[in-house]
Amino acid sequence: MPGRGKSRKRKSSASEHMAVSEKEKSCDTVDAIISDLHKRYSEASDKKYAAQVEKYMRNQFEYFGLKQPARRKIDIELTANEIRKLLRACWGREEREFQYFACDMAKIHTQDLCSDVDVKATLNLIKELITTKSWWDTVDVLAPHVVGHLVRQEPEFMKPVLEEWIESENLWLRRSAIIHQLNFKELTDCEMLFRFCSQRSHEKEFFIQKAIGWALRQCHRINPHAVQNYVENNKSKLAKLSVREALKYANGKT
Repeated sequence: MPGRGKSRKRKSSASEHMAVSEKEKSCDTVDAIISDLHKRYSEASDKKYAAQVEKYMRNQFEYFGLKQPARRKIDIELTANEIRKLLRACWGREEREFQYFACDMAKIHTQDLCSDVDVKATLNLIKELITTKSWWDTVDVLAPHVVGHLVRQEPEFMKPVLEEWIESENLWLRRSAIIHQLNFKELTDCEMLFRFCSQRSHEKEFFIQKAIGWALRQCHRINPHAVQNYVENNKSKLAKLSVREALKYANGKT
C-alpha cells in the first residue's frame, strides 16, 4: 500500500500548544521567584548569624543567615501545580532558607494544595520533602500543617497512608504520623494517637520520644483525662521523656 511503513507526523492541536505554553509559563514563574529570592537573600545575608545557625543545626545545612521576617516578604498568586513546582525547586537549593520559604508557602497555600483535584500529587511531594534534607525544623511544619490538613480533607485516603508511615523505616515519616494531629484540637482521633504512641513507645530515638510526648501534651489540653489514663496505663512502656512532656501541664501549668 502506498505510504505504508512511512511515519507520519501528527499535527499538534491548538490545545496542545496551549498546554506547552502554560507549562513553560509555569516554569518561568517558578524560575523568576527562585532568582528573585536568591537576589534578596544574598543582599540580606549575615555571615556571622549564618555561622551561629549552622552550628546550632549541627552543620547539616548552609545558611544565608536571615532572620525570619526577611524570609517572608514575598507573596504571589500561584496555581496548585505552580506551588508544588516552587516547593520542589526550593528543596533543590543548598541554602536552608529556601526550604524555610517553601514551608512558609506550604502553610500559606495549604488549602490550595489540599483542595486541588490531584491530592495524590501533593501527598507524594510532601512525603518527598519530609524524607529529603530532613530535620525537625521543616518536618514539624509540614506534618501538622499540610499532612494534617490532608487527613482532615481526605480521611479515607490518608489513614492507610499514616498506618504505613508509623511503621516506616524512615524516622521522619514515623514522627510525622505521630504529630500530624497537633492542630486538630477537639477533632483529635485519640484512638489513633494512643495506638501510634504505643507502636513506637519502645524506640530509643530522641525525636520519636519527644514527638510522642508533644502529641500527647497537645491532646491533654483538650482531653486531659484520656491522656492521663493512657499515660498511667502505659507508664512502664513509655520513655520518661515522653511521660514528662505528655504531663507537662497536668498540674495546671500553662
